[in-house]
Amino acid sequence: MSNMEEAIARYSGAERQLCDEAGPLLGAIIRGVEARSGVRISELRVTIDWANSVDGAISANCTIVQAQEPDRSTHPKNGAADSARSVSSFEP
Repeated sequence: MSNMEEAIARYSGAERQLCDEAGPLLGAIIRGVEARSGVRISELRVTIDWANSVDGAISANCTIVQAQEPDRSTHPKNGAADSARSVSSFEP
């Protein structure tokens, strides 16, 4: 296996772990945010902010890339410009 193939396999495995472990928790959080804000999130980007991560805490920026108004489901809304929020999570 080449170095590139090994890297792809590592990233693929990491993505699978993230989806398996974070997916159910993130899904529940998203549903709560949708219910409180009245939008339907269809795409979300989470970026780790290592520069602002301190003492084992991970600082993450969450951006709604695409969402829809429930009563206007055929008109996507790009919320990237005004929806970025920072959150922190502690590593075990």
